[in-house]
Amino acid sequence: MEVEKSINRDAVSGAGDSGTSSRSFATLLTWLSDHETPVFLIATSNNHLRLPPEFLRKGRFDELWWLDLPTEAERQEIFSVLLTKNNRDTTKYDLKKLAKEATDLTGAEIENVIVSAMFDRFALDGKEITTTNLMDEINKTMPFAKTAAEDLAKMRETAKGKLRTATSSGIVKTLEANRTRSVDLANLSM
Repeated sequence: MEVEKSINRDAVSGAGDSGTSSRSFATLLTWLSDHETPVFLIATSNNHLRLPPEFLRKGRFDELWWLDLPTEAERQEIFSVLLTKNNRDTTKYDLKKLAKEATDLTGAEIENVIVSAMFDRFALDGKEITTTNLMDEINKTMPFAKTAAEDLAKMRETAKGKLRTATSSGIVKTLEANRTRSVDLANLSM
């Protein structure tokens, strides 16, 4: 479950109930700041803008990540994983073509493309899906990136400088930045 469904600005304001939500939220914030036991806590959010700022302040979590839409290489891998999950032989599909055509699709949308193509193909003639069937489904799909383009742009802009990028290219950039910083620090100590 996404954390913003239960912990959001409205839910923790106390306006929607007798104050139970805001007291529970305060207890969680205190625990996040003061716990001494080793705990690995992961919270996901589809819209970090709905979360209260005190929940996202430095120190509550070890790290906050921004996971943007998948890159072309990531979409190719997503197709491979999901086709395999659905017992399909990936060598029978043009994964590069699918990944290129699926620009702006999320992983969940790619999964729905595959499932829809399988249902449609089975309903028509009971045959195996093809790259063409998948391409047809991609073209029928209106991605979140287009239906909520303004929201996505606002989330991206807000994430800049506040959240670490978690795409494969972002991790590479972060590693390169850390490597450069290490070199700069080494030069400073000389």
